[in-house]
Amino acid sequence: MTFVPARSNRFVRALVGFVAAMVVFGALPVVSTSAASSDPVIRHIRLPIPDTALDTVHWSDTWGAPRSSGRTHEGVDIMGPRLTPLVAVADARVTYSRFDNSRGSMIFLSDADGWRYAYIHLNNDNRGTDDGQAPCNRAFSQRLCDLIPNGSNEIPRGTRVRAGEVIGYMGDSGNAEHTAPHLHFEIIQPDGNAVNPTASVDAAAQRVRSGGSSGSPVERPQTNRFSVSPDDPKFVEHVFRRTHGRTPTSAERAAFTQRDAGGDFWAAVAVAANGDAPVASIDRLYASFFQRVPDDSGLDYWMNQAGKGQSLEIIAELFANSEEYQIRYGGKDFSTFLDLLYRDVLGRNPDQKGKRYWLDQLRSGRVTIGTIVVYFSESSEMKTVTLHRNELMAVKRLLGESRPSRQELEEWRQLRQGNDLATALKIWVSVS
Repeated sequence: MTFVPARSNRFVRALVGFVAAMVVFGALPVVSTSAASSDPVIRHIRLPIPDTALDTVHWSDTWGAPRSSGRTHEGVDIMGPRLTPLVAVADARVTYSRFDNSRGSMIFLSDADGWRYAYIHLNNDNRGTDDGQAPCNRAFSQRLCDLIPNGSNEIPRGTRVRAGEVIGYMGDSGNAEHTAPHLHFEIIQPDGNAVNPTASVDAAAQRVRSGGSSGSPVERPQTNRFSVSPDDPKFVEHVFRRTHGRTPTSAERAAFTQRDAGGDFWAAVAVAANGDAPVASIDRLYASFFQRVPDDSGLDYWMNQAGKGQSLEIIAELFANSEEYQIRYGGKDFSTFLDLLYRDVLGRNPDQKGKRYWLDQLRSGRVTIGTIVVYFSESSEMKTVTLHRNELMAVKRLLGESRPSRQELEEWRQLRQGNDLATALKIWVSVS
């Protein structure tokens, strides 16, 4: 948006206010004046504003228009009333955000295909003012504000949003402070090149005007997706039954309750659902023996056995005697078995010193197949390799959901890149 010197503020505001009023009351058309393009890029998205607000906003194609410092305009400016809700145009995750009343508040989203969407000049004013003192929930939705850690001004990267979800509010923050409220909206291709978003916004608006819908916005509170309510006195038992296969000990119950009472609910859950929980150990056995995630019924069965006191070594021996294992490893000599174990479990070839040690252990009968697999699956190297998968397996069991899909695993890995386990849990559970 072109910077307008302060001395012309009054004139500009009056002019833009007049034009906006003409649009609202029908004196001017609400359609975009998008210039014809020989080959426009049209991304199928929802409108970045609610369908019901379409008649209160307007935009035109200013792609490529000159801006200060030799820049050109790489977006579409959607003009409208201050605090008009802004919604996610697609199912996406937050890749960058900033809550800053002075420098400007903004949020960037990335969808599953790698397309990015930028929302810039979010609101920075209290209602009915131009004071530049807005609280977070006047720039972003309350849900997103609740996720910002203390001492930070950024929504955790990887936070998921759903198409049509309210994510923020229209304003004039940053270098748009001396213009009328508007959303500067950008679309960036996976290769990093921005494309003219006007045609995509035009197409979404046309679907609405033709009687369709680009989705109803919903101000989404944090949802309870646990199969047992956290307010239920039996919730702590539910957590340990799902992640440990048993009820908590008195010490575990006391520690969980103390963290929860101290305001660290998500940290309490994270302690029970971390990479050292029995559910994670069994998941690693599946990865080690069968190179797959557990099926739901199989995981339920072995978690029940672990809860009854069955050791991981005995469970591993039973895995080693299974038909699935025999098909993969049956008939292999110890040397070949070790080569496969290193590659399948740790993703590398064996170091010769390590292989000689384990080969001697196997040939002498000092360890069994099950025992040596447990040594590998419970090694710090294996735990590092499978950490995010193990965590998500525990989270999915807590929620009473089926095993994670590949896409969910990738989303969880991205979410964990910038967040500790407790924060990632909070974000994940808050989105249905």
